[in-house]
Amino acid sequence: MRTQTTWMALFCAMLLLMKLAHADNLALNVDVSPLSDDIMKPAAPNMLALPLGTVLGDNPACTVPNCDACNPTDANKCTNCHIGYTVIKDGCGPCTHKHCKTCSTHTNKCTSCAFGYGLKDGACVRCTVKYCDICSTDANMCTSCYPGLGVKDGACVRCEDKYCKTCNTDANKCTKCSAEYGVKDGICAPCTDKACFICGTDFTKCSICNTGYTLKDGACAPCTDIYCFLSSINAINCSIFIAGYGLKDGACPPCTDKNCFFCTHDANKCTICYAGYGLKEGACVRCTDKKCFLCRTDPNKCTTCIDRYGVKDDTCVPCTDYMCETCSTDANKCTKCYAGYGVKLGTCVPCTDNNCAFCSTDANKCIYCSLGFVLSTQGKGCVKS
Repeated sequence: MRTQTTWMALFCAMLLLMKLAHADNLALNVDVSPLSDDIMKPAAPNMLALPLGTVLGDNPACTVPNCDACNPTDANKCTNCHIGYTVIKDGCGPCTHKHCKTCSTHTNKCTSCAFGYGLKDGACVRCTVKYCDICSTDANMCTSCYPGLGVKDGACVRCEDKYCKTCNTDANKCTKCSAEYGVKDGICAPCTDKACFICGTDFTKCSICNTGYTLKDGACAPCTDIYCFLSSINAINCSIFIAGYGLKDGACPPCTDKNCFFCTHDANKCTICYAGYGLKEGACVRCTDKKCFLCRTDPNKCTTCIDRYGVKDDTCVPCTDYMCETCSTDANKCTKCYAGYGVKLGTCVPCTDNNCAFCSTDANKCIYCSLGFVLSTQGKGCVKS
């Protein structure tokens, strides 16, 4: 009786210790003997050793890359691979079929294909349907078409509604409409709000309003400030305004600097000045060079000069070619010549047609002929009128 009780106690204790060993990653050596009341004692060569982190009866951990399950008795042999891989010689290799997205883990047959390809006998072949995006399980039958086209009897046809932008799964049912139209029961209907620019998937609710209006609860309301270009939150608070006006407490007061073209979010600080003026600490001051046309970011640095002058080292100097009328950004390169001359490689040369009065940007192409001559309709230059 004592022996039976002892064995039962030993058995329960061993199970408990094994569970603890698995939970705590401990290695235990167990010696079970009918002649001993000891539950545990130091290991001996013939004792059962439990490997670190395992429990009796567990399968060994898989060592094969991209493997979901290995052979229960061999961690180096895979029996089931990840999606997109198949079992090849006990290991996992990618699907061998070209354009295959996923394949069977045993037969290496493709189960789904990349866009523009469909299944045929376990392989991926290009969709035979023109303009097809997805042709699913049959390369001859399309299930989703390019934008602006829809499926009809497995083929891709233009969306039946002329205002429809997207109907890719059914040519008869629109999912997205053009500007100023929204979806109503699968067709495109005009946005109910006349000030609405885009009403998207519901023709009764606006998502983007026309300029000068603001969106509130799916409807468009006029901006209360006449100088407001767009109110993003409500009609009272302006967020974008017209040139010459700035933003202050949701309203659009005039820019305080009369030479300011754009003063963005502060009416007192200019960001872009009118021609002939440049920025200096948020204010507009006249360009220091009197021949300068644009110096917007710095009054001391000219970017564009008046006619007959070009930029050199941030200042305006006369165009190097005396027949040049415009060389604004580079004094050495002419962009427009005086009458009778045209541009060739940045310099002014006489018009190739002697009867041409003006050939402007190309010496070989006449724009206006001299008195008594007209441009030939056959492209032969100037002929007598």
